[in-house]
Amino acid sequence: MSRNALIEFLQAAVAAPAMRDELKASATSPREIVEFAHDYGYHFTEKELQVELNRIFDKFPPLDIPPGAGSAEFIIDEMLNFCEAQLL
Repeated sequence: MSRNALIEFLQAAVAAPAMRDELKASATSPREIVEFAHDYGYHFTEKELQVELNRIFDKFPPLDIPPGAGSAEFIIDEMLNFCEAQLL
């Protein structure tokens, strides 16, 4: 099931610093996150990524992203920090 693959991918990215760093350095869009995950054997679509992240983030207050900190690396790091409390 792709939802399980997505959750497993997020758990792996949270738990493995090297994978997390590589994801932050290489992915700048949802499509690139999906492609990165596929390279690691996790298969889900951009739409499934969006739906699942919406489910996760609906349980928490909005991310506090300061002005000027909107780089993909910062946002991915914040996303994984946010997911860590929910997924692990």
